Amino acid sequence: MSYNTIGYLVFFAIMLYVIGVIGWQFYANGRFYLVSIFKSNPHLIDSINKFLLLGYYLFNLGYVAISVQYWETINTLNDLIGMIGERSGKIIITLGLMHYFNMLWLSQYYRIKNFLKSI
Repeated sequence: MSYNTIGYLVFFAIMLYVIGVIGWQFYANGRFYLVSIFKSNPHLIDSINKFLLLGYYLFNLGYVAISVQYWETINTLNDLIGMIGERSGKIIITLGLMHYFNMLWLSQYYRIKNFLKSI
């Protein structure tokens, strides 16, 4: 078995775990945030939360699948560890940025909604 094959298997296992755990945490804890935003439309809360979870999973699993395509040939164990660390780090940073952009979008929605109510 080549180092690339081992790297793919380890990388996919790590990323499936990280994406799954973080996604479920966002889903479980994000509901409270959505409740504060959509008080007047409680029927939308669970739908939006599920939609965000689905988009999160699809985006990140697609990003993982595409990122493997750009791996170089791995010849040593050090290269294998470095490649897995680099690719995992990029995806984890992307997860964090995506989370902050979603929170920014939702907070702007909340501000605009409250502003329009006050008019």
